[in-house]
Amino acid sequence: MQPTLVSLGLAATPKSRMKLFYEKHNPEKMSDVEVIFQKYAGDYKTMTRKLESKYQDHGFFLGWEQDGGLADAQAKTYKFVAEVGGKYYQKYMPWQIRQGVLTLKIKAEYYWKKAYKQVDKWTTPAKPKTSGGSSAKGSSSKGKSRRERNSQARD
Repeated sequence: MQPTLVSLGLAATPKSRMKLFYEKHNPEKMSDVEVIFQKYAGDYKTMTRKLESKYQDHGFFLGWEQDGGLADAQAKTYKFVAEVGGKYYQKYMPWQIRQGVLTLKIKAEYYWKKAYKQVDKWTTPAKPKTSGGSSAKGSSSKGKSRRERNSQARD
């Protein structure tokens, strides 16, 4: 992992766990957390191994990869944009455009479902024809054309 990605906030970092670790074990060194963090930027396995062996608290940093990173930053950004953007959209966008966007969304969902059903129909294997069974009109109509069956039903 490159220190550049870490400094840009595009990589997972154990920064929050490191602060909690020092609050728990050595609160006097809280001011040195940034220095230590920059020293080991990108080599967090070594840093966590040394800290855990020094303070005898093994397992404290397990799962730090899920604490942050690009996916986490994207989720936070999307949430912020959706909240703030939604307010401005409702406040400043003319109702005609909002209604048009809503209509487009509804139509897109309708056609998506229709296309999905068609693809599902194409990809689903054909059902095997079953032999046997009786017709409601009896077995005499088997093998006859529709015109013959209709004329027979009228009689």
